[in-house]
Amino acid sequence: MYSFTFSLMKNAKIENVRIKKRPYIFRGVFMNLLSKIDSSLVDSLHVPNKIRPYSIKLLYSENGIEFILNIFNQDLSEQILLHILEMKEQELNIGGTDFIIKNIKLETKKISNFIKNSYRIIKFEIQFKTPTYFQKKGSEMTIRFPSPLSIFTNLAHLWNQFATGDSHLDFTDFYDWVDKNIYLTSYKLKTQTIDIGKKSRPVGFIGWAKFVNLDPNNGFSNWIDALCRFGALTNLGGNRTAGCGMIEYSPIEFHV
Repeated sequence: MYSFTFSLMKNAKIENVRIKKRPYIFRGVFMNLLSKIDSSLVDSLHVPNKIRPYSIKLLYSENGIEFILNIFNQDLSEQILLHILEMKEQELNIGGTDFIIKNIKLETKKISNFIKNSYRIIKFEIQFKTPTYFQKKGSEMTIRFPSPLSIFTNLAHLWNQFATGDSHLDFTDFYDWVDKNIYLTSYKLKTQTIDIGKKSRPVGFIGWAKFVNLDPNNGFSNWIDALCRFGALTNLGGNRTAGCGMIEYSPIEFHV
C-alpha cells in the first residue's frame, strides 16, 4: 500500500480565514485528480457494494492541514504516483479556500507486515477521532456503539479485501473467537453528526473505549493487534472514505 501525506498551508493572502473542517471535500479532491489522469479510474471506485481501496485522514492546525491519502490497491497507486508527486508547490482550492502544497511525503507499507510484526494483545484502547458508525446488514439502521464484533467484523472484511496471498484471515473462526473473548471494559463516548456533503448527515460516536482479551494465548490475539494497527490507516465503519471512522490504537498490555 501507498500512503501520501500532503502538507497544505493557507495562501498568505487569506491567512485570517478560518479553516472549515469538512473531510468529505478531500474525497472530491482525490476524485478530481483521478478524473484528470483517467476518468475510468473514478468509475472503477464507484462500483456498487464494492469496498473502496483508499482512505482519507486529516490533521488540522491553525495555519494548515495534513491530508493523508492511503491507497491499498497497488495498480491504482502506481498509475497516480507520478501525478501526485508533481503536485508539490501547486495551489489547491479546498472548499473555497486556497492552499499551497508545501510538501508531499510518500510511504510504502506491506500489509502482511502488520500480522508478521504483531503481538498477543491483552488490553488495549481505541480512540474514535471522528464520528464512527456501522451499517446493519439488510437495514437502514446503523450501529452507533463500539461492540467488539462490529469493530473486528469490519476490520476483518477490509483486511481480506486488501491483503494478498497467505495473509488472509479465516473469518468464521475469528468471528466466533472474538464473540467469546474480546470484551469492552470501559468507555467515554458521545454521538455527533458529520458533514459528508449530503443533505442527510450520518451520526456516529466519538471518544474512547478500552477492551480486554480473555484468551491471549490464542493466535487470534495477534490478529487483534494487527487489525487495530491496520484500522488506524483504513478508517472504520461507514463513510470511511469521507473522513468518518478515524481511529487511534493504543496497546496497554501484551502477553509475553
